[in-house]
Amino acid sequence: MMKTTTLVLAAALACAGISANAFPTGSISAQTLQESEINSITLGLLKKHVKYAESIYHDYSASIPGAGYFHSGAGNEDGIRTTANYAYLYALLLTRTTDASFNGIPRATVQAHLIANLKYLVNTHKSSGSFNTTSGAKWGKVWESSMWSSYAALAGWMVWAQLDTDTQNKLNLLVSGEADFKAATLPPYAEWSDTKAEENGWDTNILSLARSMQPNHANAANWDDMAKSYMMNTYSTLADKSDATVVSGKAVSTWVRGANLHPDLTLENHGIFHPVYQMVPINELGTSAVFYKMGNLTPPAAVEHNMLNVWNKVLKKIALPEGEWMYPNGVDWMVHDYEHLPAYSFLATYFKDADATMLESRTLEYMRERSNLQTDGSYFGSLIDIGPRRESVAAQRLADAFLYHEFFGPGSTTPSTPSSFVTAQSGVTDFSSTNVLLHRNAQKYSSFSWQSKFMGYIGPNPSTYMNEPYVLVPYQKSFVGYYNLNGVATNVSHITHTKQTATNWFTTGGVLSENAGKLTRYLSFTSLPDNGLVVYMDKVVANAAVTIVQEYGGAFDFERDAASGAARSVYSTSGTTSMPTQFTAYSGDWMNVDGKLGVVVKGGKGFNFGSKGIQAGATSSRMYGSYFTGSKAAAANEIISDKVVVAAVNQTAAQTAQLSANLLRPTVGFGWSASIVQDERNFRFLVASNFDGSGATSIQLTSNEGAPVLPVASQVTGSTGVATLTQDVQKSLLHTLRAYASVVGAGTVQTVTGGLSNTCVLTNSGSSAVSTKVTILGSGGSFVSATTTVQPGKSVSASELNGSIVFKAL
Repeated sequence: MMKTTTLVLAAALACAGISANAFPTGSISAQTLQESEINSITLGLLKKHVKYAESIYHDYSASIPGAGYFHSGAGNEDGIRTTANYAYLYALLLTRTTDASFNGIPRATVQAHLIANLKYLVNTHKSSGSFNTTSGAKWGKVWESSMWSSYAALAGWMVWAQLDTDTQNKLNLLVSGEADFKAATLPPYAEWSDTKAEENGWDTNILSLARSMQPNHANAANWDDMAKSYMMNTYSTLADKSDATVVSGKAVSTWVRGANLHPDLTLENHGIFHPVYQMVPINELGTSAVFYKMGNLTPPAAVEHNMLNVWNKVLKKIALPEGEWMYPNGVDWMVHDYEHLPAYSFLATYFKDADATMLESRTLEYMRERSNLQTDGSYFGSLIDIGPRRESVAAQRLADAFLYHEFFGPGSTTPSTPSSFVTAQSGVTDFSSTNVLLHRNAQKYSSFSWQSKFMGYIGPNPSTYMNEPYVLVPYQKSFVGYYNLNGVATNVSHITHTKQTATNWFTTGGVLSENAGKLTRYLSFTSLPDNGLVVYMDKVVANAAVTIVQEYGGAFDFERDAASGAARSVYSTSGTTSMPTQFTAYSGDWMNVDGKLGVVVKGGKGFNFGSKGIQAGATSSRMYGSYFTGSKAAAANEIISDKVVVAAVNQTAAQTAQLSANLLRPTVGFGWSASIVQDERNFRFLVASNFDGSGATSIQLTSNEGAPVLPVASQVTGSTGVATLTQDVQKSLLHTLRAYASVVGAGTVQTVTGGLSNTCVLTNSGSSAVSTKVTILGSGGSFVSATTTVQPGKSVSASELNGSIVFKAL
């Protein structure tokens, strides 16, 4: 039956399209954009957005003469940040273009609304105004207001000659008031949970701007010194406290007050390893560099403090070739907001970084194409997470990127390519401070996190299909999932974990306490070498009598909006369907979506797919590989889950069906779990995890080619081998299987690899000769077999050479 299903699905794949391209074919290029193209696309995106901005503009002249604002005008981040960003957008367009209109909005309207917006901002600020905002109070001199003030002031400075004297004077008061407020406070620091890196980064802006905008002010020198202080305390580490290197006139140890980064240079915000906050200080510091240039000053060296270390050692490891990030700890903001574009732009223009130059082009093109999906001038349409503020920040970041090119010139003349970037970043990275493991190779990127959100993650390398790179949303319960119990809270906490790493694979195992301690989950996650597969295994034990009402195991979130291929195809043993919008049960133990990801689950409760919704600003449907809803009693100490989930990227449905057919679960002792998976090259891998068993277990192994040969001795009778595996609790063994042995007729032979997985040593400890067939997977991907006779008390080695088995008596 499996062979028939495989053939039918192979034919379906050959005849039917996968998903429609998310973006028009050819709209995304693997070639890096020229400087003129970058400027043209950036300005085009900014001009187009004016239509959206005007849709949220409000006249306020009845309350403040000549004033108006964008969005709500409230005296908080949502109100003031949004309206200040649109002042910046309008000022940049008015000073960098000569267009008579912007997406149907006359230039005169843009100019009038900019002036009105600036009047609103200066007349409602605590340092310069006598009016309240729409929310009933003045704004400014609070957390983050230095950022809002910087962009309001930058807008005013750009069009200074068009401002009346009253607005100019009030804008100067706004700037000096915010700069003095920030200069009176020492830079904060926090290494755990809530870094202050991005706060210190944005606080450099008002100080740098004030220094350049008001060079003759009595406090200008202090603003300059404090700007450098905040810069040095943005990407700060504990090691900086003992660094005598002189930067911007002082020793690093004198500047730095404390750590905002962990020793491995990762940081935390919102309680997780957060790529958004890891990245954003680059743009903030870059903006300050522009402010210095606008004052005809050289940006201080403090701008660069630890920036390239963070870029090379952290951000490059999680940057994908289409410009997006891996989110190994998930994300609680919008994915695909492209707000990291100016970070790439600054690294490209200021440092001439080859990788950033390539990634900037990719990100800009994807942002253009996503914007082209909208008709109202917005960037994101209905997928927006925080409304107009998100749109305004996207416009602000685009404008920042434009200014980096204006002030610092083009990027690298020898940019990397998507494929060369993937090659350079391939391997295993252990971010030990944030308990995150990463693995990248030509086929996949994968990770597992033990930091607050316990999740595995996998995605296909998208360099081969640039027009539709987005596949999975980084769901913060991916692979692991969760249970709902009757009358019991649904929560989870970490008990312990271990990790084992090599250059091209990792495995990690540990224990979670779930549902108020009623359940204990033992799990392992292994990212296999040189292929697109990962293996997740778990055992869940009820610690008391409970009633299970839902199980959501083996979880994956698939993107399905217009920017990620809305018309996805779903393959299973039931055939081919479109991606459902409601929960739908699927038969069989495997599923494949679009040929991008195949999932096999053994020991699960069945597949269920659907639940269309918006996750992290992306329309998605969630797949569960082990799904149950109803009411099921479980006794104390009962094992309620004993499953394996194998995920494989860039697989056809036929290959996923074969992956399922080849997946084996060898018999092991109590507290252990084991699986053998086979990839498209016919390489097999044994993963054996000691969850809570003894330090040794017997394992029985067989396959179509015979008993797999292990690095430890196996006793082979017929085509079955028995071995003893040893491993500490919560750790796993990973063995590559390429050699197999079968005893022909009577007798037993001992097998062990000869140092390499494609060799073996046969030993006959008996009193009669034993005929043994050896099968080895050759370098060409085909199995090669030959038979030899092992005499009593003798050993014979076997290896593959040029498609033949070579035996040698030892």
